[in-house]
Amino acid sequence: MNKRLEKQEFDSFVDDLSEDSKKLIDIEPVFIYKGQRIRLDFIGKADRLFLNKAFEEIEKDRNEKIDFDLLKREAEQEVLEVQKHMAKIQSKKFITIKEYTDIYGASKTSQQGYRGRRKKPLPYKQEVEGGKILYSIEEVEKWRDNGYK
Repeated sequence: MNKRLEKQEFDSFVDDLSEDSKKLIDIEPVFIYKGQRIRLDFIGKADRLFLNKAFEEIEKDRNEKIDFDLLKREAEQEVLEVQKHMAKIQSKKFITIKEYTDIYGASKTSQQGYRGRRKKPLPYKQEVEGGKILYSIEEVEKWRDNGYK
């Protein structure tokens, strides 16, 4: 999920960068933070969370010294928590509709459409009509590996 920065956020952030970083941004969408090149056109989860927190802090008080290292650690911790949650879900044999959304990003409505297809529907288990719908991770992975979604 690439996230492009809002122009207003970008402009306020650029104002606080070093002159070398500003020159780089003119050439390519990159800035340097503590020697690390961070691309603005593709930002990983940890960097996206870090930048969101940085923008929030910058907006709170431009004169206050911001602890970017703390913000980076907090963002990395959030990513670790999400990864742990995803690993827990993926270790199950069956998952719910909500867990399917968390893993694959397909909404409840999309899943309903996938299940209702005449050809190559999304495989699921339902004990009684109108009951809880469960997906077998193994069957879903096979279905997705065959290019269905």
